[in-house]
Amino acid sequence: MKEHEKNFLFEHVPVATAVCDATGNIKQANQAFRHWFNIQQPTQEPLSFNNYIRPQDRRQFHRFLQKLLTGGEPATCTVTLIEPVSIPLRIEGRRIPPKDSDSPPFMILSLLSIEKEKRLEETLQSYRSALRHLRSILALLQTEVDSSEELLNLTLQEALSLTRSQRGCLYEYDEKHATLSIRHIACINEESEPCPSPSREALRRILETRLPYRPHKGILYVPVVLENRVQGLLILHEGSTPTPRKDNARLTLLMNSAWRILEKRRIELLKDTYYKAIQNMQQPVVITDRTGTIQEVNPAFLSMYEYSPEEVVGQNPRILNPGIEVYKNLGFSEEYYHSLFKGMWKDILDPRKGQWEGILINRKKSGTLLWAQTYITSIRDAQGNIQRFIGLPVNISSLKEGESKSRIELYRTIARLSELRDNETGNHMRRVGIYARLLARALGMTDKFCEEMELFAPMHDIGKVGISDTILLVNRPLTQEEYNEIKKHTLLGYTIVRDKEELKTAAEITLYHHERWDGRGYPYGLKGEAIPLSARITAIADVYDALRSKRPYKEEWTHEESVREIVKNSGQAFDPRLVQVFLQLAKQFDEVYTRLKD
Repeated sequence: MKEHEKNFLFEHVPVATAVCDATGNIKQANQAFRHWFNIQQPTQEPLSFNNYIRPQDRRQFHRFLQKLLTGGEPATCTVTLIEPVSIPLRIEGRRIPPKDSDSPPFMILSLLSIEKEKRLEETLQSYRSALRHLRSILALLQTEVDSSEELLNLTLQEALSLTRSQRGCLYEYDEKHATLSIRHIACINEESEPCPSPSREALRRILETRLPYRPHKGILYVPVVLENRVQGLLILHEGSTPTPRKDNARLTLLMNSAWRILEKRRIELLKDTYYKAIQNMQQPVVITDRTGTIQEVNPAFLSMYEYSPEEVVGQNPRILNPGIEVYKNLGFSEEYYHSLFKGMWKDILDPRKGQWEGILINRKKSGTLLWAQTYITSIRDAQGNIQRFIGLPVNISSLKEGESKSRIELYRTIARLSELRDNETGNHMRRVGIYARLLARALGMTDKFCEEMELFAPMHDIGKVGISDTILLVNRPLTQEEYNEIKKHTLLGYTIVRDKEELKTAAEITLYHHERWDGRGYPYGLKGEAIPLSARITAIADVYDALRSKRPYKEEWTHEESVREIVKNSGQAFDPRLVQVFLQLAKQFDEVYTRLKD
């Protein structure tokens, strides 16, 4: 070490240190020494230890210096200082090796306050005790016991040993009902009776102060506090000597630590139970963090969506959303799509609600769509901050399919009502539905619209159930009065289906399928695109099949004749654009009629 480094260390060491000669004259003193003796530096007056050591200790001090000079080994002596600081000191010294044979010997002396050393020793002793206690707590943490009762028994045995008590009882405090219930008893001897619980006054004091309390000799109450709330109460039957206050503090720490361990184990057990329950339940479950990133899914979820854990964990549930185009294709508007998800987030983020329930369209990994009745709940911490979202999707695709089949059968039954009142056949209705679907699909309409055209186009004459048989079944040309009566079937049909949202397309068809492109149709004389597309499609499908079919008042037309008739009426009875699409599909129309001919 270089000289300037040695000097720096000497000057700033926190122990009062000085260099002196064989007579005790001080040659150099560090900052701590000068501060202790209030020495200003530099000083013109020679300094000596004799000026600071009381007279009766000076002889002993000089023997100490001689011992350092002759023995060469470090040594100590105890002296008492005079003013300005009259305190007993322990001086530690050693001889400094001379630079050469002609140099006088010097000693380096360090001054330590005996009182300060005692305080340091007491503090150190306290630290050692705390470390012993910490080892006890760590031993509790590392104890692998089968039940919380075993852990409590170990803790109470430690408490009895610490306080030299003969018996201890641990009560659990129910804050909601302000009651104590016995949790565990530990005894040194065979006695196992519980210690009596405190009086209401004593309990009130314990709850207010949360400090150990000795109501009378031989009894010590130690509250167990967790999260700033009293959770339990330890009652000890002390021996003849009361437990020292310092041991009370350690005891409190021990019990609070043990209770915290118990609470942690209880929570871990609950978590493990919930986790196993989630993993084994048949209900699909997905858990995300507050940003929506998937943290956990159960096997039922993976089975439902055909993914592996690695493919979904860390992803956003949006991987299940097929997108707005699929919703639109199934008949939902863009406005509905956006309001659906906006409403979902509004509800789950609202602390007053915190949950949402609705039907979503999801897509499996394979691309297959499914309908999911979905329940989403937000999980919040004690401060009300969202920590997790839990989603519970239920696959209702089969239910939806069953509902759809039931509706289809119902609609077909309704359509057959008009067959019973008219000369039309069942196959006529089927063919009209297929033609309508072909036209809608060729126009690029959504799947939902195409399905509805096949279902509802056959219902176009449902209103004829309200027309008299004497008019419907006549085998001669109708009079104007009879024709006017027949025309009422459009309004009658509309009246039957108008109040059902799911029958909106059917209502359009029944009301407007006799409107004409040129505005000469009925019941309202609508013109061009003012006529709903569903009705314009149905008009072509119905007329084509009517032309092809044999009736009591007409013979069957050929496919070519029927096509020419429709083309002839393009821009008059029929939408010209639809007629062009019809021409592209004419061969398929003929195949359908031939396959399903009456």
